[in-house]
Parts: sequence; C-alpha cells; structure tokens
Amino acid sequence: MAPFGTVLTADGVRLRYAHWKSTTARARGTMLVAGGRSEFIEKYFETIEDLRARGFQVFCFDWRGQGLSQRLLKDSEKGYIEDYAQYLRDLDAMLHQVVYPLGRQPLVLLAHSMGAHIALRYVQVHEHRIARLVLSAPMLDIYTDPLPRGIVRRLSRAMVRWGFAQLAVAGSGRHHPFRQPFVRNRLTSDASRFARTLKQVEENPALSAAQVTYGWLAATYDAIDALATDGSGRSINLPVLIAVAGKDRVVRNAEIENLARGLRCCEMVTIAGARHEILQEQDPLRSQFWRAFDAFMGI
Repeated sequence: MAPFGTVLTADGVRLRYAHWKSTTARARGTMLVAGGRSEFIEKYFETIEDLRARGFQVFCFDWRGQGLSQRLLKDSEKGYIEDYAQYLRDLDAMLHQVVYPLGRQPLVLLAHSMGAHIALRYVQVHEHRIARLVLSAPMLDIYTDPLPRGIVRRLSRAMVRWGFAQLAVAGSGRHHPFRQPFVRNRLTSDASRFARTLKQVEENPALSAAQVTYGWLAATYDAIDALATDGSGRSINLPVLIAVAGKDRVVRNAEIENLARGLRCCEMVTIAGARHEILQEQDPLRSQFWRAFDAFMGI
C-alpha cells in the first residue's frame, strides 16, 4: 500500500495524492503520474508498478473535481472546471508541496490526455526542474464526430454565457465507460482492464465523475485555443516522448502530430491498434509503449 496524503492548493482545494518507493536497488529518479479527465489514482496501479520496477519512485494524484480529491459541485458525478488555470494550480501544488521535497532528481512527468495538456501548459513556464516529459494521447483537440467541432465549441460557450455552466452535456453520462458496455467503449480494447476499472468504481462509487458539464467543455476549448496561440508548446526545450493511439476516438491525432513536428526535442510513437487509453490496453499494445519509454529513458 502507498502512503496517501492531502495537499491544499493556492485557492484552497484539497487534493489526494499517493507516493511509492521504487522496487529496485538502483534508483533512477522520480516519476509524477498525471491522469486524464474522470480518472483516479487506483486506475494507475498497474502502471505505477511498471514504473517502480524500472527504478522510479512514483507520485500520483487526483485532479480537483474527480477521484477522491475535493469535488467542486454538489452533484459529485459532474466533472466541472471554470478555467484550466485551476488545474495548473493543482499541478503546481503537487510539485512544490510533495514531489520536490520528497522526490529525487531527475524528475519525469508522465501524463495522459487532459493531464498531458496541462503538463504541456505547465512546462512552457516551469520546466527548470523537470527533466523529461512523457505524454500519452495528449488532449490537443477533442474528437466530436459525428457532430462538427465548430458547433460543439459554440454550443458549450453559449451554454456558459446563458448560465448553464454546471449543466451536464446531454448524453455525456450514457457515453461514459462507467455507464456503457465494453463493446461500446472508446478507451480500451482490453476487456479485463476495462472490467478492472469498473470494479474499482463499483467498490468505491465516490471515485466516479461520469458526466461532462458545459463549463468543463467550454474551459477545455479555451485551454486548447490558448495552447495553440502559444505555439502548441514549441517553446518547450525538454526531451518529450509522445505516444499516439492509432484508433483514438477521444482526442484528435492530427493536432498531436503537428505538435510533435514543432517541438525541438521530441520522439513520437504511434501504436496502431490502440484506443485512447494506451496504458490500459492489451499487453502487445502496452508493450509497444514500454519499449518506446525504455529507449527514451535509456533503460
């Protein structure tokens, strides 16, 4: 079992985190794992063990509004945020209050989807104590098919202006993996890992944040536009590894490929058969990620 703890962000939000030591005699450094929207620490236990076996001590945390961190709305099923600056405060609190004091260099940030977007925004300004960045299916734009992207953008922003920021997007609960059968999910082709996540939520329903609100969606589009305006991370000097899910239907891969071409020191691997959650995929697909990771890290 990991030591669990709580940090308080600059704006007074409680975040849950956990910390593991490596399981090898040789220490390689520290890994901070940042998950995506609606995810929670327990979902990354397998990945954390993979990292510990590679010599990393590992930190992981729940973003505000999900997992067992402080929820922002009375209805805890609703995923909500006003501005991605709040997520940046979460990451800053984790690094300065927990990871920097307890970890050892080099520090690597492993982030997935929404977490990868936030990581990119953070290191544009604060990269001086982070050695490397590993991104899994970074959220640089959202897959909205069959609806046109422009319509979804305009609708989400209009709903916020009209005072419906905390309203759940129509159908968002039904399309969440916790609310649909395996055959319809867009996240993984591995039935056993899909079932494992469902079991974790069934055993502790407080982990779930199934519904997307118009406020979260509008804030996400604002964040996407802000990153694009800032050059999609082109000012980043860190070595970056990007893993792309070839069958992603959650984020759009074209924007990820554009980012990879613009970064100064970037390696990109496309895992052809993978859906969005590469680290929750079948073993042959996960193995492709770990081979690229090991080569990138020099393991």
